[in-house]
Amino acid sequence: MTKLGKKNHDMDNQIAIIGMACKFPGANDIHEFWDILKNGKETISHFTVEQLKANGVPEKLSESSNYIGSRGILDEPSSFDSQLFNFSTTDLGCLNTPARTFLQITWQALEDAGISPRACCKSTSVFVGANDTTLSTSQQFLSPMMSMGGIKELHYSKSLATLIAYHFGLQGTAVNLHTACSTSLVALINACQNLILDNCDLAIAGGVSIDMPQELGYLYEEGGFFSSDGHCRAFDAKASGAVISNGAGVVILKRLKNAIQDRDNIYAVIRGYSMNNDGNQKPGFFAPGINGQFHCIRKAWENAEIEPSMIDYIEAHGAATLIGDPIEIFALKKAFQKQHNSNRKKCGIGSVKTNIGHTTLASGVAGIIKTALILKKRAIVPSLHFEVLNPNIIIKNSPFYITTKYKEFPKRKKDIFAGISNFGLGGTNAHMVLKNNRFDRGEYSRVSNRKYQILTLSAMSEESLIKLIKKYLNFYFQEKLSLSKLSLADSCFTANCGRSSLKYRTYMIFNSYQTLIEQFIKAEVARSYCNVEKVKIIFMFSDQRDTFQCMAKNLYKNEPLFAKFIDECLNKLTLKNQLKVKNSLFKINKIDNKNSLVHLSCFVFEYSLAKYLSILGVVPDVVIAKGLGEFVAAVFTGMMELDDIISLLETANPFLIDNKSKKNVSKFKKISVKNPSIPYLFGNNENEFDKNNPLSFDSWFSQICHHNKISNNEKIAKLAFENFLILEIGPDCSWQFIEKQQNCVIKRHDILNNLSDGFSFVNLLGHLWCYGININWTDYYRHENRNKISLPTYCFSNS
Repeated sequence: MTKLGKKNHDMDNQIAIIGMACKFPGANDIHEFWDILKNGKETISHFTVEQLKANGVPEKLSESSNYIGSRGILDEPSSFDSQLFNFSTTDLGCLNTPARTFLQITWQALEDAGISPRACCKSTSVFVGANDTTLSTSQQFLSPMMSMGGIKELHYSKSLATLIAYHFGLQGTAVNLHTACSTSLVALINACQNLILDNCDLAIAGGVSIDMPQELGYLYEEGGFFSSDGHCRAFDAKASGAVISNGAGVVILKRLKNAIQDRDNIYAVIRGYSMNNDGNQKPGFFAPGINGQFHCIRKAWENAEIEPSMIDYIEAHGAATLIGDPIEIFALKKAFQKQHNSNRKKCGIGSVKTNIGHTTLASGVAGIIKTALILKKRAIVPSLHFEVLNPNIIIKNSPFYITTKYKEFPKRKKDIFAGISNFGLGGTNAHMVLKNNRFDRGEYSRVSNRKYQILTLSAMSEESLIKLIKKYLNFYFQEKLSLSKLSLADSCFTANCGRSSLKYRTYMIFNSYQTLIEQFIKAEVARSYCNVEKVKIIFMFSDQRDTFQCMAKNLYKNEPLFAKFIDECLNKLTLKNQLKVKNSLFKINKIDNKNSLVHLSCFVFEYSLAKYLSILGVVPDVVIAKGLGEFVAAVFTGMMELDDIISLLETANPFLIDNKSKKNVSKFKKISVKNPSIPYLFGNNENEFDKNNPLSFDSWFSQICHHNKISNNEKIAKLAFENFLILEIGPDCSWQFIEKQQNCVIKRHDILNNLSDGFSFVNLLGHLWCYGININWTDYYRHENRNKISLPTYCFSNS
């Protein structure tokens, strides 16, 4: 073997595991799965004669001593949230159980990666393996489409990869694979290769194997593949075979350099891999091959650029068969040939099959998820049912030991390497090398500048939202000891940016761990359907107030994009006027109302806030204004240039009409006026603009002065909207939800005042979001170096 273990392994060839989801016996997610592994639980079910009979097993057969009524089963595997995935009743009836399960765990894995499932990167590839199922007689005649194969493709698992690509809008490679027991690890290797070749920017890989009905057993034959007692005793003297189980797992992969750049939560790093076939160098087609396994493992280590002595753990195929286990250990010993004379037991060996059974096509991804969690948690977990070593296995003078208890890696140990083996019936071998992630996600602020944080949750049904609230509450209770202000802010960032905005919405605002818990306990589900297509937004720019309440101070300090627009306006003023406006905006000194340019300060504030809200996705359908607000509206809608209006307002307040101000305003008659880019109702204007004869400044100014007494309610009454949100932008910022009744009476709802404390601004965003306006959270966090973390994932409703 060539010299391995280079310090600077090429990052371009390394892949990060950034999201995971699973459904295994006893585990509906990766957190429950880790609990099973850490605590050494077996989750294989054992059925009574009555249970077997109820599922069609003849009583005589079920009572036979060779019939073993054991299998790993899933919790409600056929349930499916058809509303979330927009499946028709007909299509749902033809969607088989493996496809249902894999669609849902793919959604959860994307969320676990901090990726909105409905806004996933288009350049995403899918590699998956799934077992096939048979259409029932009733399903075969659901519609004429069956005879053409259309709906049948939905049912058969051979189209699962393209089904995933279709429902998540993915345009990368979409391939179904089948190499028997090594299927899902082979899928991961193909996904890694696709990423390294730059054929995609993100990859989804995994496998699913679910047979229905679940409560069935098998006939045991001595020396065969199946266990004699319903337990998988890998490497033990009593080992007699495996127990087949249902299961599904999926991982989200990204090039390591991109994952670090994107501040993703990295479970583990894929350093290398290999796959091959035994060919005919073995006793029979179904028999394992020593040389094939050996060469596969060694090639993976070469690709990972590591020496055998660096391996700390091997997640073995470990199916507990009489022939398979001894051959696997022999091949591993051969791969570790340089250490055969060492008695130092430093490389643990275990098998997840001892916990959950053999999930066949999903067994490889089960091993990957287990090993990634081992590296993330920095702890070895027990492999079950091991008492006495199989006499055909010799590990003396080798670095191996069977892991029988939970054990944390020493803190002084920086690098942890692990290998995962998967060998398929027919001879397709696969091995992958993982390493713990030690790459820093970069500099970040441990405490957010924002005093108040906002966390949003949504679902397609009230039932799902209620369950999601409870799931988050349990998560924060469990993570209390490890959470800090950093991770609380990161959890908001991940929840807001890494989830899809669905129909039923709620949010929490908090400034401490305790207030967050209180918010979750008191959380009320939004009872109304958020139809984003029907709700319109009106920006209403306020007139100048007699006193200015220093509205900008908190926003300027905590919202850099808002501050950017403030600075843009200030830089257009003379130095003397800059100081006056700053004093008015930020209350640096006692304000002299006679000489403070309050009107200009109001303009700067309203314009900056409107521009910032637009960046955050709060874009008006119509703009109305009154008094000074007309100038803000004119600039905001693109009707006039910011420079022109700043110069005008710096000279005089146009609405304090005296001879001097009239003279100053008259200087600006030649201000260029364009048609607005957003509908703008001013004066008595009905929003009709002649492209051939643009409005002049004089004409516009005359209208807003002449019709200044027309109330905004009168303007609103002219609109044909059924219901809409009015956001008043000014010193007394407020919002109202207006619903027009048949008798034209306007009904007013909630009003929110005073943005000066920080709480009210995020509360405003929360209210807007709950009314169906999708906030651009990515830009909200643009100037914060926040990291993605693993949070609770979606709670599906049953169909």
